[in-house]
Amino acid sequence: GDVYKRQTQSTWVINQLIMKHIVNTSWEGKMKFDSVVSGHHIILDATNEVGGENAGPRPKELMLSALAGCTGMDVVSILKKMKVEPCLLYTSPSPRDLSTSRMPSSA
Repeated sequence: GDVYKRQTQSTWVINQLIMKHIVNTSWEGKMKFDSVVSGHHIILDATNEVGGENAGPRPKELMLSALAGCTGMDVVSILKKMKVEPCLLYTSPSPRDLSTSRMPSSA
């Protein structure tokens, strides 16, 4: 939880924010790994050309997916606070891929 340190009678500041995220990753052989995140299994693997079996996304792709998902969740949260319901949200690390996106519709 939040740990607070009292500086003055009227001012509270956050001294430390403790956040625990536990990810367990195990090697499954060759280039395949199984990560357990919040009870969800995510398989990571490499392509056949580099010794994997292509059983899951590459780590870099997964990191970009997480970044896009985080950005999308922030945008949806902000739009909902503005009472605007998004009709379609498409995030991409590449601006050239944004041609399929549409602006949110007003609620």
